[in-house]
Amino acid sequence: MIQMFDVTKHYDKDFSALKEITLHIKKGEFVFFTGPSGAGKTTLLKLIYCGERADTGQILVNGRNLSRLRNGSIPYLRRNIGVVFQDFKLIHSKTVYDNIAFALRVVGTSKNEIKRRAWDVLRRVGLQHKMNSYPLHLSGGEQQRVAIARAVVNDPVILLADEPTGNLDAAVAAEIMDLLKEIHNRGTTIVMATHNMDIVERMNKRVIRLQSGRCISDTHPVTDMDPDENEIQVHPHLPI
Repeated sequence: MIQMFDVTKHYDKDFSALKEITLHIKKGEFVFFTGPSGAGKTTLLKLIYCGERADTGQILVNGRNLSRLRNGSIPYLRRNIGVVFQDFKLIHSKTVYDNIAFALRVVGTSKNEIKRRAWDVLRRVGLQHKMNSYPLHLSGGEQQRVAIARAVVNDPVILLADEPTGNLDAAVAAEIMDLLKEIHNRGTTIVMATHNMDIVERMNKRVIRLQSGRCISDTHPVTDMDPDENEIQVHPHLPI
């Protein structure tokens, strides 16, 4: 589903955000990227949806080699990837419904299908009664639910979440994690960056720990671990 081979990203000649990252995330996994601020978590997520380009190495996402992907093809890649941010990134001048519908309109979805899918995803996140409200009239937890609804309304195969609970109190953060767990149970591959180890420990999922741009550990929950999964998987033959 997501493969990286010796990936390095520089922001200037004196600073490498990522250094020789090699990893393999399987379809249907729930994986945490953890580590201190500046470890490279956000950069790693950006590389997956082409928010940034790697300087060296190769990245495969859902069978596509991103090093060979033209800029004009990036929007098509992103149709299969949902992204949730810490600061929500909702359009304040649009209602909850229109924020979600916008993600469908840009890919040419019909009006009737937009209504059906927007209502369905609002029901799933428990906000159908807020469909005509504006983001700034919602609590932080409600805004993040809208952001998640917008990210999954196109049924992406991958959901990336960058510190989605960072601005929320513990109780609301737990609700957001329950929602992500439900989305994962429907078959979506989820990759989440967080520094909140309480959440990581409660979820009991795979954890890739970063430090100073390097992957320093890759651990799997005992209940899910296959005998050979302690080793990072590297595949020498890349598709053209």
